[in-house]
Amino acid sequence: MITKQRKASAIALAIQSSLLLFSASSSAAGFYLHEHSSNGLGRAFAGQAAMPENATVQYANPAAMASFDKANLSIFVSHIEPGIDVEGEVTISTPANSVTLDASQDDISDGEVIPAAFYVQPLNDKWTFGLGLLGNFGVSTDFEPNYN
Repeated sequence: MITKQRKASAIALAIQSSLLLFSASSSAAGFYLHEHSSNGLGRAFAGQAAMPENATVQYANPAAMASFDKANLSIFVSHIEPGIDVEGEVTISTPANSVTLDASQDDISDGEVIPAAFYVQPLNDKWTFGLGLLGNFGVSTDFEPNYN
């Protein structure tokens, strides 16, 4: 009887942990950013995981770091200017009447500078150290305080 309780508790804990991790990733803020490599960006990241041209390969395929025979540093900076405009109307209805309000606003997202840096250092013929610093989400929206 005790083993059945432990098994049920372990299953319940696994389900709760999975749900917690799932909700944390789905509540991320900002827009997904894929800008992490200038040579990858030039070919729309096609084949990025299979071509260990520089240290940015660890973003898509960390195992490819083993193909480096010397240290490699890649630094990438991009500027994103979304230029998002919202156009539309919203209608609020009550039993007494309906009110239509303008829901348009221009330029709700400011431009951002997005940095990324990757470093690969072979330690010996079997081990390689890699470090990647980048942001996967960014460029937020900001509506006017009186936006309806």
